[in-house]
Amino acid sequence: MSRTQRTAAGQHGQFDFAHQRLVMTIPQALMTHRARDNVPSALWDEGISAFQSNYRYSGASQRTREGSTERDNYLMLKSGVNVGASAPARQQ
Repeated sequence: MSRTQRTAAGQHGQFDFAHQRLVMTIPQALMTHRARDNVPSALWDEGISAFQSNYRYSGASQRTREGSTERDNYLMLKSGVNVGASAPARQQ
């Protein structure tokens, strides 16, 4: 047994009591995506010149049936630089 309810603008919801499941349909035109930490563009500035560097290291050691040991090491280096404005400044 299920119960269906329609709301405005094509939204649709159906609850299935037997399986305790709610199925909702919302038209994509009504969906908006906004990041939780979104900063309004009116608050942006030009930023600063900066150097950044990052690395990732991983290693593994494996013993073979013959008793020898195999070792693998991986190192990834990543760096970059921002010079000048990284985004256009907004006029106030």
